[in-house]
Amino acid sequence: MSEIKKNFDSYYHTLDTLPFEKGAKGVPFRTNPGGKYSLLTDIPLPAAVVSETAITHNANWMQRFANQSEVLLAPHGKTTMSPQLFKAQIAQGAWGLTLATSAQALVAAEAGAKRIILANQIVGSANINAVLDIIEHYRIEVYPCIDSQYLAEQWQAAARSRNLEVTLLVELGVDGGRCGCRTHDQVQTLAQYIARSSHLQFAGIEFYEGVIHAEHESDDVEPAVREFVSGAVALAESLIPLSALDKPIVTGAGSAWYDVVAEAFTGKTRLTTIIRPGCYLIHDDGIYLEAQNAVMERAQRDSSAACRLDGDLISALTLYAHVISVPEKDKAIIGLGKRDVAFDAGLPKAIRLYRDGQLLPLPELTSTDIMDQHLFLEVMQKDTLQVGDILVFSTSHPCLTFDKWRYIGVETEPDTITKWITTHF
Repeated sequence: MSEIKKNFDSYYHTLDTLPFEKGAKGVPFRTNPGGKYSLLTDIPLPAAVVSETAITHNANWMQRFANQSEVLLAPHGKTTMSPQLFKAQIAQGAWGLTLATSAQALVAAEAGAKRIILANQIVGSANINAVLDIIEHYRIEVYPCIDSQYLAEQWQAAARSRNLEVTLLVELGVDGGRCGCRTHDQVQTLAQYIARSSHLQFAGIEFYEGVIHAEHESDDVEPAVREFVSGAVALAESLIPLSALDKPIVTGAGSAWYDVVAEAFTGKTRLTTIIRPGCYLIHDDGIYLEAQNAVMERAQRDSSAACRLDGDLISALTLYAHVISVPEKDKAIIGLGKRDVAFDAGLPKAIRLYRDGQLLPLPELTSTDIMDQHLFLEVMQKDTLQVGDILVFSTSHPCLTFDKWRYIGVETEPDTITKWITTHF
């Protein structure tokens, strides 16, 4: 057994150690003596399941990519918000974790993260003081991002009142995007203000290139992404004298352009270069599959680090649900809805069919609509589904599906759960 597999195994919950309330979805009501639970007979459906093999593979793949690219990895934890997966990623070699809110940062600190990047703007005295509580209590490195002098002043006042020091990253944004200074001059002015403040340190530059989109669908957005990232790196290098850190930070990369960002970070020995993809651990059969396909195409073209790795990312998340009604010959209603699965980036896709415990050929099925507790399927081959059948679905955009489950089963054998992870959204 590899060391990575040991790390993951040691953090999962068995049913005996799982802290859940009775009636929680995805968890059996009765304990099996052997500790194994069939998704076809023992688990009240619907149930969300992750493959232990796929998660282990994906974690290993991305950490090796970061190592070969000579960049550090701070996975965005908002995808899973699972302490068990946080611990495994840290033990495997992640430099730290990226989070979006003060509450998420606390979960990461409790999971053992020694370095946290807060990639969202932390606004309001309650949120700022919550982060300062983490810094003071856990004695870890926390790097909040800011894009305004107002926030710098708020951090300065709060840190001074508690005699703490805060290391801040200045966020560089893009016109029409989300947060972030819109010009390099704005970044420089803000960095200078931080450097002059008594209880603040300028730590470097943070950016997110995923908000860059082409004006027209037919346009190639890659040149714009590369130009923006290279500009951010050059800006970070120009601001090195303002930082008290030996090697100031430059950090970017979501789950779509991490290879391009890593390439731009190559050879920047005066900077601490950090990528922050998050969805790679779970992956999917939708938007992130498309993004990863583009990564691998660029790897083949440019002979990048991704090309030198064995295999590719694997979709780790599935949902099991019953056919609960076949009101018309060409329509089936599934006991799976908006309360259970992401629907913002495409509806779930049926990938397997079981009847009475037996795997059957999957007929042609199309998800057409979704409600709170119901998924609508169009059945191309009439009379091929029956009430009581079990369908397994793949998904697109794992973040939103994880957000809907507090307990997610870990599939260690086909259609069998022996362990669980918890989520804390």
